[in-house]
Amino acid sequence: MKKLSVLLFLFSIISIITFAQGTQIVHGPTTVCAEEAAFYNAVVSNGKFYNWNVTNAQSFLPSGNFLDVVWGNYATGQITLIVEDDLRNVIWTNTINVTINPRPQLVIQTGSKNECILYGEQFPSGCWTACQGIPITYSVPNNSGSTYQWQATGGTISGSSNSNSVSVFWSNIGIGEIKIVETNSFGCSDSIKHCVNAIAPPLANFSSVPASSNGQIQLCKNSTLYLTDNSTDGVEWDWDFGDGFYSSDRNTSHTYKIPGTYNLTMSVYNECRCIDTKSISVVVSDNKDPEIICPSVVCEGDTVTYHTTSICPNYSWSIKNGTIIGSSTD
Repeated sequence: MKKLSVLLFLFSIISIITFAQGTQIVHGPTTVCAEEAAFYNAVVSNGKFYNWNVTNAQSFLPSGNFLDVVWGNYATGQITLIVEDDLRNVIWTNTINVTINPRPQLVIQTGSKNECILYGEQFPSGCWTACQGIPITYSVPNNSGSTYQWQATGGTISGSSNSNSVSVFWSNIGIGEIKIVETNSFGCSDSIKHCVNAIAPPLANFSSVPASSNGQIQLCKNSTLYLTDNSTDGVEWDWDFGDGFYSSDRNTSHTYKIPGTYNLTMSVYNECRCIDTKSISVVVSDNKDPEIICPSVVCEGDTVTYHTTSICPNYSWSIKNGTIIGSSTD
């Protein structure tokens, strides 16, 4: 009779273990995103000791019948639970598989990443530069099934902020930020951001001889136009005279040989290649270059009159090592 009782007892334990192994008792998500934190729990009658084991996790922290997991990379994870009673007898085992879906792999691409030294001062380490008021395009790979959301702190997004690329006008001078959140077809999200230092462009300005009047510079053909840079914060200069000729000198001159109206444009750059421009019309008449009639030799302190018989639309006199008395435009 004693042997029969022992056999019945052993049979009962084996039956319980067999049944336990086929029953789901661990509760929690079975589909997660890579590097996602998840919570699991299990409740077993008469369970005293809960022994957890997890594969493909960055970390896991068991606490009795509770389990916190930070899952690893894209793959399949597994949770195994062995439950013992107060006598350390195994009364339940359970294993569940967990699908770990990938997160988006984000890298922002742009044609304006350079760090530069502006007016002798280094920008914050790692920040990209942007010129105030100049649109810059940022993009990430276009993945099928993904949705996108851009944010530009300190800038204004032009057009949609929900595609894989965006155009930003950096309107505020100083440190801003570009950020993108992508959610892929698995419902997994990730984000990336980068600081952007928006800087002011230089201020283009110049004076000319002859001087401008009513928004134009008027010349006789074959006469020389003298241009002097008066820009602020410029380090490079480009002049487009409008007749197929150019100059990269800071101060320059040009002779127009064919009558007509030309668009003269000055472009100024700072150390970070931010640009400003200034343009003016140059009207060249068919009149000949004026001939100046004057004495060839004068003495220091003399007052001398110079004049020309040439007829031009306007006149602008300038002198070196002397002082003009009265009007310089007669």
